[in-house]
Order: sequence, then C-alpha cells, then structure tokens
Amino acid sequence: MRRIDDGKIYVVALRMCAMNVLFCGNMNHDIILVVPRFPEFHEKLSVETYYEGEGGSAANTCWWYAGLGGSARMCGAVGQDARGDACVRSLAHNGVDTSHVVRADAPTGLAVAMSCGQDKRMVKVNGANDHVRCTREALGDVGHLHLSSVARDVANEAMRLARDAGATVSWDPSERLYEDLLPLVDILFINEDDHARMNAKGHLPPTVVVTKNEGGCVINDTTDVPSYGSDAVDTTGAGDAFDAGYLHALHAGCDPWECGMWGVVCASFNVARIGARDGFSSRDDISATARRMIRGLRASSR
Repeated sequence: MRRIDDGKIYVVALRMCAMNVLFCGNMNHDIILVVPRFPEFHEKLSVETYYEGEGGSAANTCWWYAGLGGSARMCGAVGQDARGDACVRSLAHNGVDTSHVVRADAPTGLAVAMSCGQDKRMVKVNGANDHVRCTREALGDVGHLHLSSVARDVANEAMRLARDAGATVSWDPSERLYEDLLPLVDILFINEDDHARMNAKGHLPPTVVVTKNEGGCVINDTTDVPSYGSDAVDTTGAGDAFDAGYLHALHAGCDPWECGMWGVVCASFNVARIGARDGFSSRDDISATARRMIRGLRASSR
C-alpha cells in the first residue's frame, strides 16, 4: 500500500494476516422497526417485526472483522449501564480486545431506525459516543486504524497518531466527511451519493472505494465490482460489514477487485437479516461464498 505525503511516496508494509487493527468510533444500542412503508404526517403505523441489539458503525465493522478471523481492538465509549455492558460483552464474545472502551458518565448511544427494504430513517442519541478519544496506548502495536463517523477533532487526532506510529488508515465517514483530513487517509470508504457531493476530487487518498446504491462498488474509478445477493430485508450496518470484508481481504494479501468482492459478499449476508450483525452466519460460510464468487467471476471473464 502507498501513502503519499508532501509529494513523496512512502511504502507502508502490511503485516499480512497477523495485522492488529484498531477500530475507533461509535458503539450503540440499536432498535429497528421493520415497516412496509414510512408513516405519513401524524400517522400511527403498527408493525409486527422489530429488532434490538448492539450496533454503531465502528463497533459493527470491528465485530465483523473479528468474526472473519482478524485481530481487532475497539476504541469507543459506552455508558455505565446495562446497554453498555451488552455492547462490550458482544464484542468481547467475538474475540475483540475491549480494554480501550471507556465507560463514560453518559448513557450508551442509541439508534432508532425504521427500515423498509433498501431504505431507512434513523434517529440517533450520541450519548457516551461524545467521549470517544483515540490514544497512543490504544494504537499500541496495531498496523492499521479504521475510523467511522466521529467528530472532526477525534478523527484528526487519531489519524495523526496513527501516522506517527506508522499505521495505515481507512475511513468511512458517512455523514461526517471532513475533506481537509483526506491527505491523512490511505483508504476512503464512501457511498456514491456522498462521493458525488465531494469537492476535493483532486486530493483523494491512494484508494477510494465507492459503494453503489444498487450493490457492488467501484475502486479508484477503474475497478468495478458487481453486486451479489437478493433483495435486502434490512440495510442497517451493510456498509460496516462491507468495510470489514474489504479490510479482511486486504490484510490477507488480496488484490483490490478481490477485496471489493469480499466486501460485497459480507454486505449481502448482512442485509439478508434484520440488524447489523445477525446476518453473519459463520466464518466458513462467508469465506466459501466469497471464494466461490471470485472463482466463478474470474472464470467467466476469461
């Protein structure tokens, strides 16, 4: 992987497969209501299906990455409450290092969503997420830092600390894109709508992964990765699962197209079930699907 700083190109060595990754960002409790349509003004809509579980963009990507077999550490903040306990317990159960999760004097973050197939509406309470801070101690021996939607000062500090430590950086900013920080980033994950609104097209990171609304992705405007899977049941956390699959493949030494396919496959598993994590069937199942898709598409293109 290349990093470009002040006109110079530096080669950043990736410790393939054995890489420790730090995930920094939100940890939430999710409540998802599955609706046949969105209610009209002042309308009360009854539903039969809802979901409660753990979420938060960075925490979801961390959970999926660890589930795929990666060495993951979480840097986040939750409240001193039962929901905070559940957030930490879910990550730890999946093998994540949670020693850098802060127990803040604030309620655990909450996200309430109405989900309707490919579309959703969400209201969030930041709560303890306002206390997220990345530290040198949290970075420790990690080779890569992944950031999700965090405040600008948190993103700036984390990226600079990672740079000083020689770690590479990926960023999925969602609605919190600060374009002046892009020179500090190695991999940018962004959806096609946000990408179209960007102003700093001439100052992009070495790798830009644009996820498409209808599925699939485009990497650096040259590598097109097709969609996979059927209609979505719930898209909550789909981008988070995509990021985990991409990073898992990258750290295993795969080429960009294969990384994109791993991301697409993980996202397809995610949207098949309600919630940000329940679509994860097993490491073997997801791996077998990704390898089968890669072999099939490679063969058909010859």
